[in-house]
Amino acid sequence: MTISCRCRKCGSRRSLRLKPESYIRVPKCGVCGEANWRIDFYRMKREKGRLSPTCYCSGYHFPHREGSLFCQSRPDAEEIWNATRGARYQSITSTSEGVLA
Repeated sequence: MTISCRCRKCGSRRSLRLKPESYIRVPKCGVCGEANWRIDFYRMKREKGRLSPTCYCSGYHFPHREGSLFCQSRPDAEEIWNATRGARYQSITSTSEGVLA
């Protein structure tokens, strides 16, 4: 787990592996060069929910968070599929006489 931090001088964000006070040699800010960090509690609280389990379903071609927009483990996945992608495929397969077999 990483610790979300902000530079006290310029306010830029960075994720550190340890708490800033645990470092013997504190990493420098890439923007201003200062080595003075504070923990960003707002960002830590916001990102807490993003640690959901990783899903490998075929909704995406890469590993993704469970419950993402096109994830098949999402309860309303069928509705989302029909509303976005399904409509396109129906227009391709249908003709003026009816649906192709």
